Amino acid sequence: MLRVHAPRTASTTGPVPRWLTALALPAVIAGFGVLCLRYVPESVDDAYITLRYARHLAAGDGLLFNTAGVRVEGFSNFAWVVLLATLQKLAIPPVLAMKGLSIAAGLWTLLMIFRAGRSLFGADPPALLACALFGASSFHALWATDGLETMFFAALIATAVYLLVRMIPAGSVRPFTWRDGVGPGIVLVLLCLTRPEGVLYAMLLSLCLVAGPVSSRKPALLMLVMIFVTVLALTLFRLSYFGHLLPNTAASKLHPGFLMSRQGIKYLLLYARDTGILFAALALVGAIAAAVRRQALPLVVTIGAGVFFIILAGGDFMWGYRFVAHVAAPLALLAVIGLEVVQRRWRLSTPATAMLGLACVAVVGVCTFRALPSRAPLFHVGRVGTSVNFRVANYLEGGRPSPSDWILLSEAGIIPYGVDMQVYDYLGLLSPYREACPGGAPNLRAMFRHSPRYVLLTESLGRDGTWSGRLPPDRAILEDPFFREHYREKQEFVIPSNGDLLDRLYYRSDRSRLEVSFVLFERTS
Repeated sequence: MLRVHAPRTASTTGPVPRWLTALALPAVIAGFGVLCLRYVPESVDDAYITLRYARHLAAGDGLLFNTAGVRVEGFSNFAWVVLLATLQKLAIPPVLAMKGLSIAAGLWTLLMIFRAGRSLFGADPPALLACALFGASSFHALWATDGLETMFFAALIATAVYLLVRMIPAGSVRPFTWRDGVGPGIVLVLLCLTRPEGVLYAMLLSLCLVAGPVSSRKPALLMLVMIFVTVLALTLFRLSYFGHLLPNTAASKLHPGFLMSRQGIKYLLLYARDTGILFAALALVGAIAAAVRRQALPLVVTIGAGVFFIILAGGDFMWGYRFVAHVAAPLALLAVIGLEVVQRRWRLSTPATAMLGLACVAVVGVCTFRALPSRAPLFHVGRVGTSVNFRVANYLEGGRPSPSDWILLSEAGIIPYGVDMQVYDYLGLLSPYREACPGGAPNLRAMFRHSPRYVLLTESLGRDGTWSGRLPPDRAILEDPFFREHYREKQEFVIPSNGDLLDRLYYRSDRSRLEVSFVLFERTS
């Protein structure tokens, strides 16, 4: 069915009418767009952290989460923050800009998969199959609408892969020049600016050209120079502006070691299970086969970088496997290469291979849909902002707090975005991690240094009928004598276990909890 490096011939599969491709590709794109409609109302808390930084940047306050206190780099998506700030400056509604741009990135990723597939396979059907494998996944639809930089980063990786896959065979036709590295170099620079691990992806992708003709080293060297200059400039900016070499998010989230590696491996295995095994198996077979095919080398190194980062970071707690979504494009293309290997090994006919490919699409569609919590109706275009986090923000805003008031909490996205207050994050994501959690333990003295007007804690009801703090910092604050003396409970917000995906996250990690609530406390003296 498939042939990497060479166009398919009429004797193998017969000519494919252009009108069929002209209908099939828009159909796949439209299908993915319809699937996105299901998840448009969903919100991820971290996306609103980015929006708050972008709002302050657009207002001229700088890259700040709080307009008072120390500067903290509580984001890991510099380019995404700048892009959203630019759109806010143009008076585009922030949430609309965030979700619209993310959906557009998902559609662009589909287009790049198709173009890369054409270059790899020399025919439209396998390229369309790769698009269908991407577009059938509810995971990708979720991350195309949740508003984080996830799908933008995936689109950049897909674009870089396409440019390199198209570029590599050209080296056997004509010598490369320095100018050949400009386009891919710009995309790789954006990768470096969008996420910290983008540097790893960019360097490995640029090195794919080194294994080719001597002339290919010119564009590869240019790309590496562009990457080096970008990383150096960003590092110097970070040092001068925030006072640290790495983002605060890296200090709070990245703790490499055996435990993280084990969690990362488990994360990958769960992804394989939740996509129906067949897709992951074909992608693995494809990666092994593609390792000896120079044109497919960008796919292999991208997946290798993704697996390395996931094992290093331990995966992620959110729905939809966002770290795998970053490499969704090369993964889909490798699955199609794996299908080619199966066809050759088992001498399958073209119709049988096509049926197996379509079966894989169906399995991915069904399994990823079922892996996410069900909602009714099947497709809905609801109002953005149904999570209990928005209710907390509205309640606080109704109290007319002063912009100089402080609130101590851990849910540092939607709530701080919705209310104009200074925020101390007791998990150390938006507050200096080494101050808030020295040695991993909560620093209560630092947390109460600003005498916060409000404290928002998360409490949970266990099966033994007792309420307790959900996380160690929650429990430490509840037991603190100063807190007990100076704060009283003001309002409780029950987090529904059958609410939107954000609400359900609070029950996902610990199914022994019967109920989880936000409890708001106010300072009395």
